[in-house]
Amino acid sequence: MQISSQPQFLTKRHPKLLRHATCPRAMSVSVHARLGGGGSLLDRPEIKQSGWSEDRDINMSEIGPLLDTGRGNNDRQKAPPTGGGNYRIILLNSPTHTEKAVVRAITSVVPRTDAEHAKNVYATSVSLGMAVIISVLKEHAEHYAQQLYRLGCKTAIEPDTSTS
Repeated sequence: MQISSQPQFLTKRHPKLLRHATCPRAMSVSVHARLGGGGSLLDRPEIKQSGWSEDRDINMSEIGPLLDTGRGNNDRQKAPPTGGGNYRIILLNSPTHTEKAVVRAITSVVPRTDAEHAKNVYATSVSLGMAVIISVLKEHAEHYAQQLYRLGCKTAIEPDTSTS
């Protein structure tokens, strides 16, 4: 029995690769795959597709009207909303606040606010020491408070208990 340095599959099946087989590096890189032929492919299963039959027809007059209007007192509607519930963003009074800066910050950061609402929030915070800007989900409230802080507004967030 003679032991050869060249693998059998290179010499018999791929004579063109025989010249690369003498270099050990080339042997480790020369890999060829053959697709098809060997057949370990599974056959596609047969799926019975059933259509709508005459005996399955439903008479809507026998069912009657739907009575659930979506305004019932079930447990799903009493659960807090996903996203952490509602939180108030409160503008705190500060001597560094100017009306122009507060109005610009609130209208640019908080969606669906206009200059009139922002002026009202500023005036309320000056007279009472704080004012509610908006009530939103917790994640949004944290984001808006952070953005308002970056624009120079002193804010706080607190849970909104009036909406539960």
